[in-house]
Amino acid sequence: PLSHAQARQWTLESLDPGNTAYTLGAALRLRGPLDPARLARAWTLLQERHETLRSAYPAPDGAPRVAIRPAEATDLAPVPATPETLEPAMRAEAARPFDLSAGPLARLTLHALGEDDHALLLTLHHIVGDAISLQIALRDLVEIYAVLSSDPEHRPAALPLRYADFAAWQRGRDLSASVAHWVE
Repeated sequence: PLSHAQARQWTLESLDPGNTAYTLGAALRLRGPLDPARLARAWTLLQERHETLRSAYPAPDGAPRVAIRPAEATDLAPVPATPETLEPAMRAEAARPFDLSAGPLARLTLHALGEDDHALLLTLHHIVGDAISLQIALRDLVEIYAVLSSDPEHRPAALPLRYADFAAWQRGRDLSASVAHWVE
């Protein structure tokens, strides 16, 4: 099931499809030697670990459901950029709408400002994360990338709880006492 927050986001999107008001993004400056292929592998592993990064929300009968897709390989060939073109590129990325029914709902792009100077942009729809989870995703991505340099076969440990577990727990709660409190 969708969590209450996901259901709210889905409803807002259904009322105004393509609205980018709920697009979140973060940029990370990477200085030093960078292996885009290893970074792309780290992104794939991150998607495998965090189901929300590869989820979509189709509604074939009008009611949304969570569809967890396979992790998709991403081409992280660096896009040439300058400090002057980076901000407009970030704005353009944030202005690209997401399709909740098909996904993906998280995108990663790499911009080369120089040979050893890059900007990594992570953009996602609020239905799959918030500002805190965006920072966690970037932190995990950097950690996985670092480990892959010494262990190319590395696979991050599975998470003990998934967001789907939380959503099921939340949907199973009896909220009548809480509703009565707020009504009173």
